[in-house]
Amino acid sequence: MKAGGSSENLVLRTRLSVLWLCGEATALATIAFELLSGVKQGVAISAGYLLLLSIIALIPPMMAFLSQTLRNGANRWANVIIGIVVGAFATVVMLQELEVQPAIAVDPAAGIVFQAIIVFYALKSNQKA
Repeated sequence: MKAGGSSENLVLRTRLSVLWLCGEATALATIAFELLSGVKQGVAISAGYLLLLSIIALIPPMMAFLSQTLRNGANRWANVIIGIVVGAFATVVMLQELEVQPAIAVDPAAGIVFQAIIVFYALKSNQKA
C-alpha cells in the first residue's frame, strides 16, 4: 500500500467519526426537547422510553469509535448499514415531530443530512474488504 492511500484512509475515518459526532449532537438536541416537555405526543415519557433513548443515543459515539478501529471493508459496510438504519429512524422521528411541533423537526432533519453524508462517504470510499 502506498503512503498516500493510508493518509486518505485516515482522513476518511476521521471525517466519518466527526460526522457521527455531529449527528449525535442533533440527536441529543431532539432528546433534550422531548425531556424538557415531559411528554411525547401527549403521552408521559416512561422509563422504558428513556431506556430506548439512551440506547439510541449510544449508537453515534460507538460508530465514531468503530470508524477509527474497524478494518476497511467492515468499516465501510458498518457505516453504510448503521447510517441507513439511523437515518430511517431520524426520518420517522422527523415525520412524527412535524405533526406535533414543526420547530423541533429541524434537529432530526439535520440528523438525516448527516446520515446521508456518512452513507455517501462510506460508499464513495475505495476501502476493500
